[in-house]
Amino acid sequence: MSDEFTPDQLAAARDDTAAALAPPVAASLPPDTPAKIAGASATEADVTAMLAQMKAMQAQLDKLQAERAAEHAPVLVSTAQSLRDQLAVHASGISGATADHTRALALADDAVDAARNAVDSGDVSALRTVTERLTRALKAVHPGPGDHHYFRQALEFAEHHLPLAMDTFTENQPASAAPAIGSDRPPARVLQGSVTG
Repeated sequence: MSDEFTPDQLAAARDDTAAALAPPVAASLPPDTPAKIAGASATEADVTAMLAQMKAMQAQLDKLQAERAAEHAPVLVSTAQSLRDQLAVHASGISGATADHTRALALADDAVDAARNAVDSGDVSALRTVTERLTRALKAVHPGPGDHHYFRQALEFAEHHLPLAMDTFTENQPASAAPAIGSDRPPARVLQGSVTG
């Protein structure tokens, strides 16, 4: 299974989420409400529809995490992927995102690629650089106060979980087996007046 989502998978997730959404329900006003107020189409939140929406989003995330677990992705890669998934859900507008998240999403994709490269090479320096840029990009599009669960999770992953995964990965790398520079023979003796070179 690929770590990237196909357009069909994204469309299916969008359709599942759209099916869980429902338009606001018109509030019933008492019969003695003044006409001026009654004409102002009051609405109230449909709690059942909101709960269904949250369950659909959680089911989608659970499905993605289960697929990822089946792949046995290294912790460093799966942490970067979780960051990207949380940000993608937030940026899709479902959780109230209003700012343009294009740069942050591109950096989150770069973080996943850098994590894969780090696992292959053992060097996390590029991933650290991308993560620092991603953290700054996330802070630039911070939605402000309110319940922005997926954004807060993405920021938490960028600021804490991914750096911790990098530290753990670095600590678990075997010591370098690079040969020592030098020789096991005694140093050459140079006689005065001789030419060496």
